[in-house]
Amino acid sequence: MNDSHIPGLSMIVMNQHQILYQDSLGYAGYNYDSETDRVIGFSTQNDNIYMIGSITKTITCISVMQLVERGLINLDDDINKYLPLPIVNPYYSNETITMRHLLTHTSSIGTTHPGLSVLPNDQYSTINFTNFIYGALLEGGPFYSEFSWLKVHVGKEYHYSNLGTSLAGLIVEIVSNMDFKAFTTKYLFEPLNMSSDTFWLIDSLNTRQKQLLTNHHLFNASIDDFRFFFPFLKFSEFFIDSEPLSNISWINVTERFGLLMHPAGQLRTSVTSLAKHLLMFINNGTYNGIQILKSETVNEIKKIQFHTSTSLKVGLIYTYFDFKITKMRTVLGHNGGFIGVNSWMLMNPDTNIGVIVLSNGDVVNFNQYQSNKVTTALITITNYLFDVFETTA
Repeated sequence: MNDSHIPGLSMIVMNQHQILYQDSLGYAGYNYDSETDRVIGFSTQNDNIYMIGSITKTITCISVMQLVERGLINLDDDINKYLPLPIVNPYYSNETITMRHLLTHTSSIGTTHPGLSVLPNDQYSTINFTNFIYGALLEGGPFYSEFSWLKVHVGKEYHYSNLGTSLAGLIVEIVSNMDFKAFTTKYLFEPLNMSSDTFWLIDSLNTRQKQLLTNHHLFNASIDDFRFFFPFLKFSEFFIDSEPLSNISWINVTERFGLLMHPAGQLRTSVTSLAKHLLMFINNGTYNGIQILKSETVNEIKKIQFHTSTSLKVGLIYTYFDFKITKMRTVLGHNGGFIGVNSWMLMNPDTNIGVIVLSNGDVVNFNQYQSNKVTTALITITNYLFDVFETTA
């Protein structure tokens, strides 16, 4: 962690029956002490609440599949069956986009400017979600960009798309006639007993819960880059005086933030609560006697739907990763990375061991070397936990 400049992390290991190990290391954030004129770290704890980045997409996937089970969504129907106005790729307007395409990143949808869709605190929730999606996907819309659509045929190429997953979240809203945040709370977080520390909105937290939020920190990056690409957020630069990271320059995101593309990366939760979500998946859709999905639905999510040009094997949102560190291991799950966020949630289908590691430090792509160091460190930690607990299982 020190070599990779990761402020803090929380980790948990489970099999299909129980939690096997849990711990938290490092700092949940740093506070300025005016009396000593120093920046002091405050330690992580197991109930810290992290933004989990793109692991959120697994929540969106489960929500879609719950509606598939109810017969309200068909994975292979034209998505325009569910939408008030048609959405098509303007380069290939005669081609049909389906929910399966959205959940496998093969829809030919690109992205909007990420910085313009990141807003302070809960401001994202004041903007009509439908208007945002259409504004990003219809030419001339306020969020439309040259990257909104790719010049590729639908279903032929894998291109990771936060906007595509967000569209899937909008369809959940329309089909269920419920706000996406309310749907996930009612049909996933409450049944799994996650709702006490799993949140979409900062303003919904009480004082104690806000104290458990981890801060977002960035090491060895240009503050000007972040101010340019995320113009609505505030950043500050500081030095850490506490050992072992003395005299190292960091950037702090000085206020909480939310995403207009919230079904793709917004969720905040603890490693303890997220473990319930993964345990449900490991146990084929059931947790603590509560069925969230049928086992055949989980099998459909796990089924390889698409092989990418980089040899990734893609299920429905969930992706297979080949780790070759101590030995070859293929695991299934998702990771997440954003401003001061790097997280992993994985299971080994052969052993039913699950590992989650959440951290509060990354610089996304503004310093690729540093970002790679953080990712490599977390993969190494995750792989080590698999090694230990698969050996003892």
